[in-house]
Amino acid sequence: ATFLHRGTFSTNTGSLKVNSGSASFQGSVLIASPASVLVRNHMDVDGSLTLTGGALTVQTGNIDVKDTFSLSDGTGVTIHGTTSAAYVVIQSSAFLTCNGRVSVDQLINIVSGTLTLNGGAACRDVTIAAGALMNMNGAITTSADITVHGTMTHAATNDAARAIHLNVAGRVFVASTGIIHGNRLGTIQRVCPAYPSQRRSCMRGSYGGNAHSDTYMNPSYGSFTNPTDMGTRSNADYLNGYFTDNSGSIVDITAASLQLDGKIEARGFRSGSGGTVNIKITGNGTVLGDGYISVDVIFYDHSSATAGGGRASIVGYSRIDQTILDHV
Repeated sequence: ATFLHRGTFSTNTGSLKVNSGSASFQGSVLIASPASVLVRNHMDVDGSLTLTGGALTVQTGNIDVKDTFSLSDGTGVTIHGTTSAAYVVIQSSAFLTCNGRVSVDQLINIVSGTLTLNGGAACRDVTIAAGALMNMNGAITTSADITVHGTMTHAATNDAARAIHLNVAGRVFVASTGIIHGNRLGTIQRVCPAYPSQRRSCMRGSYGGNAHSDTYMNPSYGSFTNPTDMGTRSNADYLNGYFTDNSGSIVDITAASLQLDGKIEARGFRSGSGGTVNIKITGNGTVLGDGYISVDVIFYDHSSATAGGGRASIVGYSRIDQTILDHV
């Protein structure tokens, strides 16, 4: 069956459940705390969809919002199909989880709260405010700019496709408060040559540089000019009671220009190697700012820094600030 409502739909108590079929709203929708809406299949909203503390779950189908999709006041929304809207605005500690692909005609604006993209996204602009978080586990393509005042990252993975991949027609701007990172998020382990018969993974990870061991490490690997690999996660738990340490993953950015005043990082941890930062500038654009690019290893003390560093590449630019080169 299909739930059809004409005009503005508003609920701030109780719940609406559409257990079979779809929900179609020929107007705007307002869901306020503590109300909840559960739609088993598709949800179509001809106007705007606004949630202020309520909950929305679209279990198997898609959601299509013709105007603004706005979340605030701790709202939790989970969408398992595709998501499309003119604008997406997330604020006041709300969180939106999209397991299918997201298509936004205009702006994704994360004022505060969290946006998790598990199927990638396409839009015009992305803005992440200071203190806001975007978890992206797939590629993002924009026809204009990406602006990061907060944090852009992803979940730990051994799948390179689920790291950070940005294809930006315009500028990537990472403000002084912003960071794009894959720190400690790579989980690929590689076989240690010292134990070929046991297929035992390495105690210390190498990638762009060799780890601090000739016996318990894998050899360095990957391209110097176009790195595309994750670092190597260590497997040190079989010796001396050490723990397995994640590597840096991948931050892959293609853009017309980069203004970097914050950080872009793919750092390893202890015996897990650094990862990849690969930046390609199109159309002879510029790389400006005084920010940092890091593919090194995070450690507690000098004795724990046993992994090798990662690989960083910046190509295609017509001009790059010396400060950025000094900070790689």
